[in-house]
Amino acid sequence: MNPVTEPSHRVRIDEGRLVLDAWAPGRGECVAEALHALTAGVRCSGADVLGEQITESLEAEPDADLLAEALDLAIERMAAYGQVPADIEVAEHPDGTTTLVMLMVTHAWLRYLPTASPEADDVVLARAGGGWCCHAVVDVQPTTEEAR
Repeated sequence: MNPVTEPSHRVRIDEGRLVLDAWAPGRGECVAEALHALTAGVRCSGADVLGEQITESLEAEPDADLLAEALDLAIERMAAYGQVPADIEVAEHPDGTTTLVMLMVTHAWLRYLPTASPEADDVVLARAGGGWCCHAVVDVQPTTEEAR
């Protein structure tokens, strides 16, 4: 398998669930790319209104918990404030701590709303192909606009 040199992601809807796959050279980059996949899966067209910057310390171990916690924080902001992350950085520090920084925007129209954070067995973050890959499944429901 060729080494992962560029972060990327793919997202698809499957029976009311967003299936997120992401890959990147580094672990933190992979988590950030998974959050980009989540955002791509729920957003639709419309203008963004700049929101606040959120900075959170994350539990760095085990790997799947890091991804689950980052997804949970983004989903919580969507549900509580109608905000989605626009700019995302996951920084891993030499002391072993990890920081998630998300610049949030209020988006004019969301196609789907996550209904819950992913279950533990629906989240994977692992080394693969000279980099990192992650997979998560998030339950969603169409917004009222999408249902029409």
